[in-house]
Amino acid sequence: MKAKRRFSAALIALTIVFCVSMAGAAWAADTAQAANAPHPAKKAAVQAAPEGPKDATPATAAANLKVYDLLPFQNLEDFDNAQRGFIAKLEEPAILGPSGWKIWDFEGYSFLSNDKAPATVNPSLWRQARLNMNRGLFKVADRIYQVRGNDLSNMSFIVGDTGISRSIR
Repeated sequence: MKAKRRFSAALIALTIVFCVSMAGAAWAADTAQAANAPHPAKKAAVQAAPEGPKDATPATAAANLKVYDLLPFQNLEDFDNAQRGFIAKLEEPAILGPSGWKIWDFEGYSFLSNDKAPATVNPSLWRQARLNMNRGLFKVADRIYQVRGNDLSNMSFIVGDTGISRSIR
């Protein structure tokens, strides 16, 4: 019973540390975005001339198609492994900074729901990007947890005998 209470307290602490860390990252990104905001005239010029994606050249399309023959794309074990230990994820579609600016937008990656890569993208890179879309809190081993996929880094939590430590990579 005592171990169960300590574990519950540790999970609550994990959640608090995660929220505080995300708020710090949000503040830092929001501050950086405001400091680096383009001059309104430059911003208008960039928005006035949007350029859509280009088609793959025949050589690129052929090279990317060959990758399907070189690697075992039918093996989906990596997708099962990426979900191992999953506990929960943030349901919000974006992480917002203090002023409401989107720091990380999960919906912006919805195009990765397609199994097959477009001709412009190497299928191995497409697969890796899809694996990276697994986000949330994961149990890695007893007393070791990770928050993954909420940006480009992972945050690990280690539940020790005297508390929780974390590392960000």
